[in-house]
Parts: sequence; C-alpha cells; structure tokens
Amino acid sequence: MKSILFTSLVFVLSLTLSIPVCAQADIEASYLQHINEQNNLFLLKDNLPTAELYVVDFIMNDTYNREESVFFEALAKTYHLLEEYEKSFYYTLLNMCFYPKESELIVMRTVFIDRAYRAGLDSSSASEFYVMCHKNKIPESENERLIYLMEIAIKLDSRVLVQDINLLARKLVELKHSLPFWYQQWYFLTEIGMPINNLSENLDFESDMIGNVYDLNTEKLSKKAYRKSIRYYKDIQAKSVAKSLSKEYNATYPGFRSWTYYRLLFIY
Repeated sequence: MKSILFTSLVFVLSLTLSIPVCAQADIEASYLQHINEQNNLFLLKDNLPTAELYVVDFIMNDTYNREESVFFEALAKTYHLLEEYEKSFYYTLLNMCFYPKESELIVMRTVFIDRAYRAGLDSSSASEFYVMCHKNKIPESENERLIYLMEIAIKLDSRVLVQDINLLARKLVELKHSLPFWYQQWYFLTEIGMPINNLSENLDFESDMIGNVYDLNTEKLSKKAYRKSIRYYKDIQAKSVAKSLSKEYNATYPGFRSWTYYRLLFIY
C-alpha cells in the first residue's frame, strides 16, 4: 500500500513539475493562500517540503514573474502562521529583491516591518532593511541581485537561513559568476561550527580581495576559528590538514596554550 501511495505521489509531482513555471507558481500560490486562510497548522507544516521544492525550482530558473512573487508572499505568510519568523522575513526579503516591481504591490510596508520585528530586528534595523530592499536600491542584473540578497540574508545572522543562502550561492555558481570572498569566509566559518551571532560584523562586504578566513575582528575570535577548524578537520579524518592548521595556529599565536591545545588534540 505504501509503495502504491509513494508511486502516486511521484507521478503527481512529476506531472506538476512538467507544467510551465508561471503556472506552477500560480497553482502552488493559490494552494498556499487557501491553507493559510484555514490556518490549519498541520496542513501548513505538511505542505512545507513541497513548497520548498518549488522554492528551489523558482530560484534556479530565470523567469521572475508575478506569479512567483505571489507564491513567495504566500510562503512568507505560511512561515509567519507557523511562528517561524526568520524564514517568514527571509522570504519577504527575497520577494522584494527578486521581484522589485511585482512585490511593490504585494508586500506592504507595515507587513514588512512587523515581520522584521518578529524576526528579532529592532526599529532602526527594520527600517534600514526596508530601505535596502526598496526597488530603487535593487541591482539590475540577476548576478548582482543574488549577491545583494546573499549579503542582506547573511546580515540577519541566523543559522536557520544557512541552507537558503547556500542555495543562492549555488545559483550564482550555475550562472558562472565567482563567489564573493565574504561569502566564502562566512560559509567556511558556519561549516566549522562558529557561533553565527554577529558573525556578519567580521565580514568585509565592500572588498573584492581574497583574504584570510581567520582574519576576524578580534584575536579571541580568530583563535576560536582556528581551534574550531582544527577540530573540524580532525573529526572528518583529514588529520594532515588539521596538523597543518595546528602548526599555522601555533606560528600565528605562539604560546603555551596554543602548544598545549595542539598536543592534547593529537595525543588523545
């Protein structure tokens, strides 16, 4: 019975994904709006995996139509109803960055500010983000819009959004555009498990230069990044990389504590 249900689901999904993108967006947006109105939390949560599949589909294609804008607003409302406020605010930002003309008629300022507050922003930051997402601020080219949204999303300092930001980077790579160093640094630091709170303050969004991923605002943070990365590479059995980093760490920050950390890590 389960195999029959699974086969049916795959068949229906394959049919749906063969529909033109604007029609897909229209159908899914209508469904999201319908279940949002019902405020049935079980249905809302149950539908999220399907909705997120469409997110990937819409981001990876290049249509950028009004139906997609309506879909992303409905999805933001879904996450709002589920009290996942950071995701709700992120999809609001995405809507305004990718569909500046269409979203102007869909996303009201009061709604934007309310979602920003619920995502943890204060009044000043909420207003700043709203100005950043005004249609006159949004870059013209698709590449630059992706980079712009990546920067805005990273500045939210939310681990919940890590996969969403990485999806934008994936699209940028598909467009054969180089990834900014600040994204590469952020990706590395989140991958090794650095705390994400205020992490964006250590990134130089204005520079195009390739730098050192361990070059952070304070010596304390830099040391922590070294230790996290050494442990990360040791845990994934890349011990030669871990040892090389340990030597670099000892050379950069010589002292008894650095030497002791190295010895303890590789002896035990």
